Amino acid sequence: MRRSKRIKDFIEDGQSQLQRLIRYANLNSKSNILDIGCGGGKLISALLPVIKEGTYSTFEVNKEYIEFWSKSLAKKYHNFIFNHADLWHSYYNPKGKYKTAEYIFPYKNNVFDIVYLNSIFTHLIPSEISHYLTEIRRVLKSGGIVLATYFIVNNESLSLDSKGLSNKSLIKQCHKLLNYQYGNYWARDEDVKERLVGIDEEWVKDMYEQNNFEIVNIVYGYWCGRKQDTDNTLQDIVVARKRY
Repeated sequence: MRRSKRIKDFIEDGQSQLQRLIRYANLNSKSNILDIGCGGGKLISALLPVIKEGTYSTFEVNKEYIEFWSKSLAKKYHNFIFNHADLWHSYYNPKGKYKTAEYIFPYKNNVFDIVYLNSIFTHLIPSEISHYLTEIRRVLKSGGIVLATYFIVNNESLSLDSKGLSNKSLIKQCHKLLNYQYGNYWARDEDVKERLVGIDEEWVKDMYEQNNFEIVNIVYGYWCGRKQDTDNTLQDIVVARKRY
């Protein structure tokens, strides 16, 4: 809540994420969900009255968030499990102990119905995303859904962004968002690349295929200047199913 301008925004954002999971990942009261990077906990608040027979698990780099939710919720809601992951990140956790591209998720194989990443892959470089997809494949059940948001770079988003049409809150003081290209990804800022990262669409599709996922839906967001549709999503959403 401290990160939201108003409590109303906090609640509405959590509900929006909840409806996204219901719509694209068939979330229900029995779902076992892994939320990678819970942040301030907007989704947690929305899930509390929903996840009854299932479980909610998360790992997060911000130790304060994990301590807060562990103390305030875990004792009452035993099916909500919180783990601190001291992962190095140039922007979010520059003093982190472990490399993201080597981190082994603290969960057994084939235990989750859903793995959710909201604005996580928008701050990771391809080698880290590739490793995460490998770990997601390991912990996700056959037929399970991974739902992740991106800034997907393709001809359309490159063209719109080059015209300065990208979302003003993302561009900040820059003319456009995709300012620095490093092979298969782009960064907005040169000093801290991971502050905002765009990923090549063909690379994304290849990585899902290599990790035995079938992409069942890509919902393109309005971050680059596209017209908003009924989904009204800022970031691009990739929905994929684990084959077996």
